[in-house]
Order: sequence, then structure tokens, then C-alpha cells
Amino acid sequence: MALLIEKNIEVFPGITIPQVYVRLEYTVDEYGVKLTSGNTVYSSREAYEEQKNLEFIRKGDPLSIYGIPHFISFPYNKDIEGIDVLEISHENVKHYLSTDQTEQQPVIDPSTGQPEIDPSTGEIIYETVIIIPKFAQDTSIFIVDVD
Repeated sequence: MALLIEKNIEVFPGITIPQVYVRLEYTVDEYGVKLTSGNTVYSSREAYEEQKNLEFIRKGDPLSIYGIPHFISFPYNKDIEGIDVLEISHENVKHYLSTDQTEQQPVIDPSTGQPEIDPSTGEIIYETVIIIPKFAQDTSIFIVDVD
């Protein structure tokens, strides 16, 4: 199983490729509540197969692509999500790569540099800010090699 991401991706300054092929390896923590996916990126399935067949000492480095973390951790509950951890890993990584990562930050008053306060509640006003933009659209990320 792997992810195929179809979009123009810059691998080096000025050099783009039309897709990447991402192989995942997963681990479940000792308490069974966290799933971590290790993500290795190749320029294509063929590049992965070629690397897989080389002797370890001669293997080239897989690609390092900005926006695709080498490791991503997710909460996991086998009673709710089931035990097909490989499929769950792929779905979680696909969702992560196709979703803006956001956080709540206080709205700052530009004149004072201090957080703005809601006059009716006395509470700090927060806004949602994108801290990591999505890597690709959901429709350009495919789960492949399901066999």
C-alpha cells in the first residue's frame, strides 16, 4: 500500500516532477493509543521498486519534500477504528496532507500589541490561523497498491 500524490512538486530549485510515491511504515505505541507513520517519498513506484532491489549499502536517498513530514503521529483506538492499522495509517496521512493544520491564536490589537478583549465577556478573542498549509488537494492523493 502507498500514497500517490499527483501535482507538480519542486524537488530541487527549478526542478519539478508531476507526482510522488509515498511508502508508509507504522508503529503503535506500547499503550495502543498512538499510531506513528514513517513516510518515505520516491519520485515514482518504479523508483521505489528500483531502490528496494538494490543492496542496502548502495541505496540512494529517498526524496525529502517540503510539506511531507518524515513522521506523523495520530491518536488511535483499536476498539473504535479497528485493527487494519496499515489502512488507517494511509487514511490518516492522506487526511493530514490534504488539510490545513491550524491553531487558535489571540487576536492582537495592532495599536497596543496586546490581545483584544471581547467587551461583553471580558475574554480574549481568538482566531483560527493556518500554521501549515495543506500539501495537496484530497482529490490529488490516491491510496494505491492495495493488494
